Amino acid sequence: MNIIICDDRIDDRKNLSDLLSDYGEKKNYEFAITEYDSGEQLCEEQSALEACQILFLDINMQGMDGLKTAMRIKEKYPKLPVVLVTAYMNYALDGYKVKASRFLLKDNLADTIEECMDDLIAEINKNRRILEFRFVEGTIKLYADDIIYIETELHKNVFYTEKGTFQIYKKLDELENEFKDMGFVRAHLSFLVNMRYITKISGYVMTLTTGKKIPVPKARYAQVKREYMLYKGEERIKIAVLTEQNQKNRIADYQDREEIYERQRRKMYDYKNQLSTIQTLIKNGHTNEALSFTQKLTESIAVEMSAINTNHPVVNAVLNQKYRSMQEKHIAVILKVGDLQEICLEEEDIVILLSNLLDNAIRESEKVLKNTGKAVIHLKLECEDHKLIFAIRNPVTEKVEIENDTIKSKRGDHHGIGLLNVKAVVDKYGGDMVLSCDENEFKAVVIL
Repeated sequence: MNIIICDDRIDDRKNLSDLLSDYGEKKNYEFAITEYDSGEQLCEEQSALEACQILFLDINMQGMDGLKTAMRIKEKYPKLPVVLVTAYMNYALDGYKVKASRFLLKDNLADTIEECMDDLIAEINKNRRILEFRFVEGTIKLYADDIIYIETELHKNVFYTEKGTFQIYKKLDELENEFKDMGFVRAHLSFLVNMRYITKISGYVMTLTTGKKIPVPKARYAQVKREYMLYKGEERIKIAVLTEQNQKNRIADYQDREEIYERQRRKMYDYKNQLSTIQTLIKNGHTNEALSFTQKLTESIAVEMSAINTNHPVVNAVLNQKYRSMQEKHIAVILKVGDLQEICLEEEDIVILLSNLLDNAIRESEKVLKNTGKAVIHLKLECEDHKLIFAIRNPVTEKVEIENDTIKSKRGDHHGIGLLNVKAVVDKYGGDMVLSCDENEFKAVVIL
């Protein structure tokens, strides 16, 4: 597998290269790792980019930074997985804008690189898997992700792909089995659809990026929608039923947000005094001491400032509070966040939704951390086609029993209650929620 690392710091390139080599040795993969020290140089290497399967880009490079480099490369190679690596979390929204596959922090690469590579390689193997079929038109090889959908027409099945249409004499049941675990869903007795081309499922109709509309039978609708939501994640109880519990949550969470703002206000007061100290050092000729002090202050500001920015103040407040909690507990996070300034949820509902799911993830991750010494939370929060998608994956110490997307709680604690509160918010806005869990991982996907 060909991997490119682009970073203007040689130490950081070596660290990442060593981590990737260790991963390859552990997982029995052979990596050909090529290093570049500038975005300009990398963009000139077209043959290397054509052969590249995963690209790691540092954001804070001199000259052409990682974001501009990613944008230029994505224009020509839109399917190339790009992983942005940086020392600062506040670039996460920019990563979303350039359609980066992942966003990793340099200070916890050792904790996140394995899960990041596991996910990327699984996606590459699934999406870029080459399949060979004996079509009426002849034997043809296709990438799985180039197939938009397959439709039964009379005694043949027709492949609708980005390269054209092809006919085959093969049962759709057999094809469905061949495409298992590749992101396809059986939408209808006569349709097998690649979920990456679905824009929405609503009113028993599936709409594709091509404009094609496929009817989804009532008997299949719930399962098809569930599969699609879980795919997107990586996807009415009256609100009054839980009024008292919700009110407690809201008060607690607003207190958390006030605490964040108060801490930031105190910090800004401290920074004024520290800037005055720097001025005094410079006036007295202590330039080296002033530079050292400035560097430490800059690092402190980078930590204290709103690390995650979604262009929505309430979402920012909750995410940054939970992110600090993860940092303090040494829980790693892999995230994908987008521009959320247009979401139309009430503030208290945003708090209930995000806080409960993140609190559950942090609580379970703490238990895993005690047992294994490592825990990683995967978070996705973005708007697609005017819908909010919030998906979270976290490790668990044991399988949680789920029935009809509701946890059968044995504990009698916040876990089940918190998710009931989330469900109430989802129902309030006519959205959907899917939960799943196995022995190792819990997943929740909310689409509103």
